[in-house]
Amino acid sequence: MLVGCGTEEVKKETAVYTFCGENEYIIISNGTAVLDGEQETFSAGKLKLLEENISDDAVVWDEEFYIVRDGEERTVMKNAVNDMAGGASVSISGDLGKISGVNVITEYKNYDIEDFEKNLFFRLTVTDSRGKEKVYELKLDVEKVY
Repeated sequence: MLVGCGTEEVKKETAVYTFCGENEYIIISNGTAVLDGEQETFSAGKLKLLEENISDDAVVWDEEFYIVRDGEERTVMKNAVNDMAGGASVSISGDLGKISGVNVITEYKNYDIEDFEKNLFFRLTVTDSRGKEKVYELKLDVEKVY
């Protein structure tokens, strides 16, 4: 007869990812994602503008990281800035921030880590003082490092 008591928690493996991307307008560098059981941390990295006039007269801009699955977008992290001073007083380039919590990246509407690895995107939407909007999108390269 075998008898056991107590419970043993089954821990998920920790996984660490890096991501980056570049096109003729923008560069995303130094992005990381750490998945440790249910706790997930998404550090968005840094944004660099390659075309200087992107930020000319910018008064509103949105920065969004999202995953695509079957044509549907799921936001991982989004920042929005509304420069009430009239543009050019705040830089669009620089650190994009970080978010952490339970299932930040995975397990929402059946999204899984494979969707993250293959279909992570960044979108920068810039609006100038005349209301003209420009959208810059970038597919990011994701690599598992641990």
